[in-house]
Amino acid sequence: MKVWRRLQRVGKTAYKFEFTIKVHTVTLECVSGWTPNQISVLWVRRGRRVRTEATTWAAVPGKDTEGVVHWQALEATMTLYMDTNSRVKQFEDKFWTLVVENVGINGKHKALATKRINMAKYVDTALRGKETREKYRMKTVASKVHLTELQVTFSSKFERQGPAIDEDMRSITSEMSEMTFAGFEDGYMSENEDGGYDQPPPEENAYIMREIAAIG
Repeated sequence: MKVWRRLQRVGKTAYKFEFTIKVHTVTLECVSGWTPNQISVLWVRRGRRVRTEATTWAAVPGKDTEGVVHWQALEATMTLYMDTNSRVKQFEDKFWTLVVENVGINGKHKALATKRINMAKYVDTALRGKETREKYRMKTVASKVHLTELQVTFSSKFERQGPAIDEDMRSITSEMSEMTFAGFEDGYMSENEDGGYDQPPPEENAYIMREIAAIG
């Protein structure tokens, strides 16, 4: 662990939680004459990413530019931190980004909308399990999409705690931030059908880099 990061965590306690996001529906309003091929939802922080399987977009009867997609759950284990010397017991912010993507016929993923999520909001400071249902109006990043709404349920389950400076309590994304990633260091890379990565268009790369920079 880098010295500056270790100093930041002195006097703090690390708590590991298992998070599950149940993706209920994604609703899209598109421009006339265009519809997505398939839709997936990406949950990302720095180099970590969890993605749903691509699912066919189904237009709403009588409304060719509107459609709904239904999904399965996403899971991730993450570490949250709390200053044990503070009189107010609350977890420090930890932001992830949800991205709704169009999966093209060639297998490439292109972002349609994003939503920045503070995961500290979805845990109980008493370390009990917590479940929260949300409906988000997302920020569209594609000119062919007018509106994107996402309905999800967040569930968190406490696993263990320990001193924040302990190596086994480190956040996976903290470890990733100290490594070089050929696939991620240049931003959001478009996945191709062979499982590799292609350089994204400049505007797509710029949007995800802004999101990741905001996450910190």
